[in-house]
Amino acid sequence: MTADWAYVVAVMVVAYQADGAFAVGGVGVARMLVATVTAPLVSGLAGRVGARRLLIAIDATRLLAIGAAALVIGAGGPPVVLLLAVGAEAGAFAAIRPTQAAMLPGLARSPVELVTANLASSTGEGIGLFLGPALGGVAVAAGGPLAASVLVLALVVAGLLAIVPIRADQASSTLGLRKTVGAIRSRLVEGARIIARAPAPRVVVVTFGVQAMVRGILTVLVVVAAIDLLKIGESGVGVLNSAIGVGGFGGAIGSVLLVGRSRLGAPFAVSLAAWGAPIALIGIWPVAPLAAVALVVVGAANASLDISGSRCCSGRRRTTPGPRCSVFSRAWSVWGSVRAAPSDRR
Repeated sequence: MTADWAYVVAVMVVAYQADGAFAVGGVGVARMLVATVTAPLVSGLAGRVGARRLLIAIDATRLLAIGAAALVIGAGGPPVVLLLAVGAEAGAFAAIRPTQAAMLPGLARSPVELVTANLASSTGEGIGLFLGPALGGVAVAAGGPLAASVLVLALVVAGLLAIVPIRADQASSTLGLRKTVGAIRSRLVEGARIIARAPAPRVVVVTFGVQAMVRGILTVLVVVAAIDLLKIGESGVGVLNSAIGVGGFGGAIGSVLLVGRSRLGAPFAVSLAAWGAPIALIGIWPVAPLAAVALVVVGAANASLDISGSRCCSGRRRTTPGPRCSVFSRAWSVWGSVRAAPSDRR
């Protein structure tokens, strides 16, 4: 997560230098489209080839893609090559989390170890959400986007070397790729039908879909705001993204208060309002410290929104299986596909 966000900052700065906000939006679209298509398919291969091998292949793909992007940045190569490299890295990165989730049960020796491993993984992701943009901003300020790309390459290499010695369980599933694709497709179709006739999951899924679209817009706005509106320079892109990460980390910790609540509609609505209002405030009063605080609030609200919305949509309030749990589970599949893009890492 740290390397990926440092990489995002470097690429967004390069895109803005090349063609302004339009190019930044193009990079965001490239990341979203590739990740949305490849993440479910790649993560479905964990049972066939083994999660460890798949994770090594994912990091190797990221290494090649980031290296290609660094060459384009350093040599001033064609923008289309940069877009292809960015898309390839985003598609590989989107499959990391589900692949890790598939590998951890084979490494844990007890349920306690598994819970601890998942907690450590989530904590590491939260730290990466604000550490990555900060490192990216510092690297861009010190040596430009090329220096930031080299830093990211070093971090990915370190991660790859850490995975290689791991000894995990071998692949146990013989599910073919065609069956994997078919299962994903059937689940999405069934979930869409349920959403069409069930009001509660429809509201949650549509709301998340709209929010995901605004997240993509926010990715562009952060770059434009840092450089043009707030006048804090290219390193400010890292600062503002880091503020979102700080809020998200704090919000995730604070959201434990939602555990055990039977009614999550009110927290969901409040979180949604708290997610959008600070963005408007930045445009009304463009002051750098206020913008940073506003984005901290955005990050915290986003974490609360994710947790309250996911629990609403997955039907966790029930302790026994039943028709309603099945409905929410299938609706959750559609919501997951909407949010498979890299922008959901905020």
